[in-house]
Amino acid sequence: MSTIRCPLQDIAHIAPQQPAWFEDGTAHMFPAVNVAAREIHRQFTREMNLQPGDLVVISAATQWRWLPLLFAIFRAGAVACPLNTRLPPATLKERARGLSPKLQIIDDTAEILLPGVPCLRISSLCDATLLGAPDRAPLELDLERPATCIFTTGSTGRPKAVVHSLEAHYYSALGANRHLPLNHTHRWMLTLPLYHVGGIGVLFRCLLAGAAVVTPETGTGPEISQTKTGTDPVRTMIENRVTHLSLVPTQLIRLMRHEQAAELAKQLHTLLLGGAPIPRDLVARALEKGFPVHATYGMTETASQVTTVARNDDPNLRRETDGMILPHRSLRIAMDGEILVRGHTLALGVYRQGEIEPIVDDEGWYHTGDLGKLVNQHLVVTGRKDNRFISGGENVQPEEIERHLMEITGAGAVVVTPKPDLEFGHRPVAWLDLPMADFTPGVWEQALRKFLPGYMIPVEFRELPESAGLKPDRRLLSIELCGNKPA
Repeated sequence: MSTIRCPLQDIAHIAPQQPAWFEDGTAHMFPAVNVAAREIHRQFTREMNLQPGDLVVISAATQWRWLPLLFAIFRAGAVACPLNTRLPPATLKERARGLSPKLQIIDDTAEILLPGVPCLRISSLCDATLLGAPDRAPLELDLERPATCIFTTGSTGRPKAVVHSLEAHYYSALGANRHLPLNHTHRWMLTLPLYHVGGIGVLFRCLLAGAAVVTPETGTGPEISQTKTGTDPVRTMIENRVTHLSLVPTQLIRLMRHEQAAELAKQLHTLLLGGAPIPRDLVARALEKGFPVHATYGMTETASQVTTVARNDDPNLRRETDGMILPHRSLRIAMDGEILVRGHTLALGVYRQGEIEPIVDDEGWYHTGDLGKLVNQHLVVTGRKDNRFISGGENVQPEEIERHLMEITGAGAVVVTPKPDLEFGHRPVAWLDLPMADFTPGVWEQALRKFLPGYMIPVEFRELPESAGLKPDRRLLSIELCGNKPA
């Protein structure tokens, strides 16, 4: 068995005056969070009889209690299973039921997911846990035991429940922090949800470095725009002296439109950009505006990042690539162009019907399904194998069309899907995150012909539904083709 000292306990002893989390004007210090984890762990094991290997589903909004909650689960040897709180209630319950959990943690006003399964409200976990002296005896955690079960977004197919060991999250954070150093003076705004591997990754990176997490104000989400309640996440970032952000391209586009974007850019130290295909023109524009953008490539199965652009990279490499391989990972390009990954950060497998099914081949490589190439040891992601379709006998890679369309239109997001066609087999249709009033199909077609052959020019342009979210599901958009009016 491979173990490590509990990172939360260690940082609480090393940096007793250091804030772990800023939320609604309150600083929660590392020692208090560590005591909270101890008390929650005692509650789980003594009152709830939580055993090693038991699954705990968590359906709760982002807040500081997540950090002690997760480490209480890890200390019990159980598995934390965060669920997407934005899912329809029926889907959320189906996800929870499929995991057969021993315990469910939910928001204060949320409906119980699984009647008959013990349930705790998240705010009740820490009512009296901020008092008492911290434990001094070193606490060891098993690196190899399953620690989390995180669902993929489903943007490339049916969502999978991916199981990670503590080792995967630990080494993912170690490698990321070595590549882009993080320290106790930094503050990371949690703009990614904690049911997303990127959100969990932020917690581990900050914990290992002694940096602070900042929660967006109550009522804000990942949209990076002013909400109906009047709260403004950009203003929150400025007021809380946020130095680090993790964004998907749509979020960055909206951030750059904000009236205080320039002020925020001056105080930022690092802006990680990933989670979706990255328009190279967007990176160039963001760098010109002073945003410290670092493109990154990763996925749920690899506990977040695989490659990231470094600060000292050549300007062209910063704009045109997804960065170098991070420590504790290995990467190679297969003969057909597929990206293969292995290393300490790889998931244990996919959870199905009570079993963990491995995701690697005989040599330990995970076949990502992504296509790419290496340029000066930097990765360039070119698309997905399963997105490619044939039109008139020619291969069409949707991501190539999307990249040019985003640069031409300035849309927050672009998705290209195939539409069945009697003559050509399939023709491309483009969905854009723009209001219909701003559509100029004729202008876009002419501009695209400067870069693309005729068979790659979309035959229709449609407005991306609001329900598509930050990572639109291509499969659902293809199904919806029959119901929307083309431009």
